[in-house]
Amino acid sequence: MDINPSAISVPKYRLSFERVIFMAYGITPNRILRAYQENNIPCSSLVGDDLDKVLDWDKEERNPQKGSYAIRVRDCVESDEVLKSLSTKDVKVKDIKTETLNERLIHGLKVWSEGKGHLDIVGETNCAGSRYQEYVLYVKSEDGGISIGFCNTGYSSAYFGAREVISL
Repeated sequence: MDINPSAISVPKYRLSFERVIFMAYGITPNRILRAYQENNIPCSSLVGDDLDKVLDWDKEERNPQKGSYAIRVRDCVESDEVLKSLSTKDVKVKDIKTETLNERLIHGLKVWSEGKGHLDIVGETNCAGSRYQEYVLYVKSEDGGISIGFCNTGYSSAYFGAREVISL
């Protein structure tokens, strides 16, 4: 997709939030997954093949259907250490902005395209900024590719964590 980064406001740098992720207007999970597949990265989903219909677009923390934008995230393979073991409910109570499914997919594709491998080798990223019905979506590495699943918003474990974002 065409995107002009100079036309998008980037959140100010904050210590440890080195990576900037640009989200193009109109980008959808299905389109991102096609990019994974075109690069021979296996993708599986426990929520069906049409992720565009799975997302509750009205509940997205940030929505590329409304315009292009940029976020900042920590540049780490696993989800944020400080957010591990927090459920989606915990993250929401603390009012922490986190990656959406779209953002996590773009983040992972960008890291992979830089030759740095996959994100979430050991754990799973809780995409607390996205919803699938009353559930939350997550992404993890699996069999040389990625897997998308869902769980209850109260679920937590030592391997399950969100990725905090700085957004405008």
